[in-house]
Order: sequence, then structure tokens, then C-alpha cells
Amino acid sequence: MQTQDEKLSRRQFFERAMILGAAAAGVGALVACDSPKRSDGAAPAEGDKKAEAPAAGPVCDDQAGVDAAMKANRDTFKYVTQAADPAKPCDACQLFKIGSPCGTCTVVKGPIAPKGGCTAWAPKAT
Repeated sequence: MQTQDEKLSRRQFFERAMILGAAAAGVGALVACDSPKRSDGAAPAEGDKKAEAPAAGPVCDDQAGVDAAMKANRDTFKYVTQAADPAKPCDACQLFKIGSPCGTCTVVKGPIAPKGGCTAWAPKAT
């Protein structure tokens, strides 16, 4: 039986849940940003044009490691992988944190495309 001191407070519970969610998102981002593979699971051979990833940029919209709460967060801020306003991409926002190839955001959870956009955009301080 747990004593009062051993029970988690509501705040502790939510803090731990956020940490676990962030860890899951990080793992999902690492998996989503993996190198391209052939259909047989092997790495593409040099010169194998069919196996090469498109040159359009990183795929940061994979939702594999993003839980329901994170998806709701992304929906709340209307995050998209291509900014509607070309003058307001994520990589020009003060909330964006550079990553490789997908970045992160201090407000929008999960992998963030450098050219993505959302309603929380704030210009970088000069």
C-alpha cells in the first residue's frame, strides 16, 4: 500500500506523461528521418536511381511517433509541412529549433519541417 508521500501528484503525473510523450516523439522522428530503403529492406546501391529519395527535402510529416495529444497540439496550431505564407516558414521562426533533417518547435510538438508553418509563427529576433 502506498503512503501519501509515495503517490504522484497530478502535476507530477502530467510532467512524467509529457516527458514520455516527448521521448516517443523523438524516437518517431529518428525513425521517420531514416535513410531510404529498397523494397527488399536493403540499403540502396550506389547508382540505383529507383531507390533514391526524392530531392524535394526531408519528410517531416510522418506521424508514426506522434501520440493523440501531440496530434491535437499540431491541429490546434494548424501546423502544415509547407507554410501557406512563404515569408513565414518554420526555419525563420524564433520558436523553431534546428535538427537534422527535421527540426523541433517549442510550441508545436513532433517533427517540424523547416519550410513548414503554423499559427504560432513569431519572427526571429534580430
